[in-house]
Amino acid sequence: MVKNVYLDTNIFIYLFEEIEPYKTNFINLVKNIDYRYYTSSFTLGELLVNVFKQNRPDLASLYIRKIKDFVEDIIAIDESTSIDYAKTRASFPKISKPDVLHISCALQKCEIFLTNDERLLNCVIPGLKMKGIL
Repeated sequence: MVKNVYLDTNIFIYLFEEIEPYKTNFINLVKNIDYRYYTSSFTLGELLVNVFKQNRPDLASLYIRKIKDFVEDIIAIDESTSIDYAKTRASFPKISKPDVLHISCALQKCEIFLTNDERLLNCVIPGLKMKGIL
């Protein structure tokens, strides 16, 4: 059975900046498991901050194209996401607001949340399994 997996921003950073061993571990995971991948429009925003700080709009276009080619869908922040955000934030006030936004986006379509953020890997979110790539 195919699983839907949300990719946290750090996964794309590892890929684009070629950070090992995370990049290789992720590539091996992709080869061996039948997953459909998702991320969010918020991920795009996070990824592009440093690109624009470096005044590299060419990289912005490249990153967006690579992400669109790889994921099944880029989840938009809409009313349903906002409601999940409020519920998650109310239940888990210690999780940072950006992380709650990622979780809320993931809850729209995914069963697995792929990250290497230690703070998130230890969270128990109903309907979402946290998973690292090491």
